Amino acid sequence: GKERKWDMVIDCIDDVPTKAALLTYCIQHKIRVLSCMGAGGKSDITRLHISDLRAAARDPLATKLRQTLKKTMKAAKDKTNGNSTQDSQNIEDSYLDDMDALT
Repeated sequence: GKERKWDMVIDCIDDVPTKAALLTYCIQHKIRVLSCMGAGGKSDITRLHISDLRAAARDPLATKLRQTLKKTMKAAKDKTNGNSTQDSQNIEDSYLDDMDALT
């Protein structure tokens, strides 16, 4: 049958390795993601901040996720050994370059 493609994934996972695996998959398959970071116990809705993960600051979950995601994406890239499409490879390389600048 025909494979369905997600329009967007909404991620509320608290486990960093699982969150990184999901985001790696989404990046590789060009699926948009809305990912919740460290909001546990927070109740002031006026302090809600929406940004790219690469710009997240003062959030321990986001910091750990960036480090883990960088490793996860490099491992996925090594695993494919060039089997991904050029367009997909460019997205992954661009994202990894951005992650290198942050960590």
